[in-house]
Amino acid sequence: MQRTLAILITFALPQLFACDPGDSDSSAAPEALDDADATDLPLTAPIDVEPATHEAAAASLKQINALLDKDPADARALAALAAIQPKLDELNHLVARVNVAPGHEVGFYESETGVLITSESRPLGAPRALDVRALAAGSMADEYRRLAGADAKVPEALVEAQALAEERLAARGGQRKHELPAPSLAAADAGTVTPLTAADGQWFTDNVCYGSEADFKTCLPNWGGGAYAYTDAKTSSATLAPYIGNVVLRAQYDGSTTFTQNVLQNAMREAWLNSPWDWDCGIFACSDWDYDEELHRWDANDASGDHFHFAAGFNSSCYGSDLDCPWML
Repeated sequence: MQRTLAILITFALPQLFACDPGDSDSSAAPEALDDADATDLPLTAPIDVEPATHEAAAASLKQINALLDKDPADARALAALAAIQPKLDELNHLVARVNVAPGHEVGFYESETGVLITSESRPLGAPRALDVRALAAGSMADEYRRLAGADAKVPEALVEAQALAEERLAARGGQRKHELPAPSLAAADAGTVTPLTAADGQWFTDNVCYGSEADFKTCLPNWGGGAYAYTDAKTSSATLAPYIGNVVLRAQYDGSTTFTQNVLQNAMREAWLNSPWDWDCGIFACSDWDYDEELHRWDANDASGDHFHFAAGFNSSCYGSDLDCPWML
């Protein structure tokens, strides 16, 4: 039976901004949205905490965030947010989650065979728990075991992903064509001492936004109203850090939504999306393993009246058998 939570909402309709992808192969430029696209909630509106689709989940999160924007301690909104999380896990195809500390978690997802998303949400000021070099090497099972404990049972999807990575490396004599890049964002790994604000746009640009490791990238510090970035890619990643209001991070793979998650004010969520592996085949023969190159898209949604820092990067020129394709933030 579908569960709902009844709420009472009274608020003025704010000015909305959103992003339209347009017709280009890749994009990251937001534009204004007509007021007709706004959701005008009735005075008494139920919150669907068991949404059947990503679109329904986004509508529910919009209602929850409208309440939290008015009162971050709103009991009804917080109850709904807790109640909807199991359904978000189901829609996102959660494989495993590790609770690192209160308010700090790492999740592993597989929306379809081989399409892997790894995401970390942490309070601003907390250091990153994930070893992104391990992700770049394909060592997802080892990384899960490191975070969850040596005795933790590793999910089969992560075991299979790491086994494929090790098989590909062994086929090359244990040597990569290119060495994995050294971590270049120590400040981002270490976290910040206090929550990010509008004054930290330059810090976000210098320490979080992508550089030469990304073939296509967008960097939007001190942004508001919504944002997006998309292009054909083998791997991609995004970071969202709201400092006024709560914002929804969405990932899409090959035109379908694969990940929907709320990001609360003063938290930072990072996520990495890898296309599945397949044989790299030319006209006459298949030569080596490589990532499929498909449309990757990241959105910062439900951000009317909110302010945040947003970054996204995409890689398509890397070669999967090098094992350096899942570059790190």
